[in-house]
Amino acid sequence: MGAGTRGASLGVQGLFSCIRAQSSPFLANREIHSLKNFNAYLDKDTRTHSFAKHVEGIKERDVAIKALIQNNIPQNKKAMFLTGDHSNALSIIQGLRHIHPHQKIGILWVDAHADLHSPFTTPSGNMHGMPLAAILNAPNIELRTNNPSPQTKEIWQSLCKAPESSQIKLYFAGLRDTEKEEDHIIDQLNIPVLKVEELREKGVDNTVDQIGRYFNDCEVIYISFDVDSLDPDMVSYGTGTPVKNGFSPKEVTELMCGIIKVTQKVQYFECTEINPLLDTKNKMAQTAFQILQQIDKVL
Repeated sequence: MGAGTRGASLGVQGLFSCIRAQSSPFLANREIHSLKNFNAYLDKDTRTHSFAKHVEGIKERDVAIKALIQNNIPQNKKAMFLTGDHSNALSIIQGLRHIHPHQKIGILWVDAHADLHSPFTTPSGNMHGMPLAAILNAPNIELRTNNPSPQTKEIWQSLCKAPESSQIKLYFAGLRDTEKEEDHIIDQLNIPVLKVEELREKGVDNTVDQIGRYFNDCEVIYISFDVDSLDPDMVSYGTGTPVKNGFSPKEVTELMCGIIKVTQKVQYFECTEINPLLDTKNKMAQTAFQILQQIDKVL
């Protein structure tokens, strides 16, 4: 529901199809919880919420995701989240904040985009560009360009709610397509950003050490891996918002696996934004699965 191009809701099935086609045991002996989709909201009129499209459905899904997390993931249990579009991360992280209410959660956001827009600043109204603004409760009113409806504002504010004792520490990796409103929040909150070329200049080991030190005061780390962090010319255009000059699969795998090994605090991992309808021969899902296999070995 959060993406502007249809097809991301098929991403997980595309990934499962790839796994099964290879007769891989990856899905065996796992406790798997599947959430129903709320795609019926895609057929509803979006004019009331033009600056937060399908936000009513996202709110309903938010309740379901949080309940799933709180009922099935104890504090000491690791979990891998396979999602359609990145708006799901909003509810996943807010849910995790409820099961870690007194701990600082580190977030490594591996993505071509900052996802720091709000209904007040969004140029598209697509909510996969807003999860971090909600998590940080950073509506960026000072740079507002939109006037959301009262109904939109009310739901948005409910999505931003989190335990007062919960703390978030954010680090970006792979950003290369941001707007001035997002850059403003990054500068205002002093959020570090790892560019693709910086990783190549410094090397993976030095970069991993740097990020590991940044997360030193966090008790728990969540890695959110958007496949558009990958270079589409190297891999596939099977994602809703591809951006050239991204990570190679080897680079992003070594980066994320390195963080897991060095910190020993990564408890949650998300893979998102695979869109088989935009792909050729399910290539993005195949690449994502290769990366997930490596993540699984060290998580």
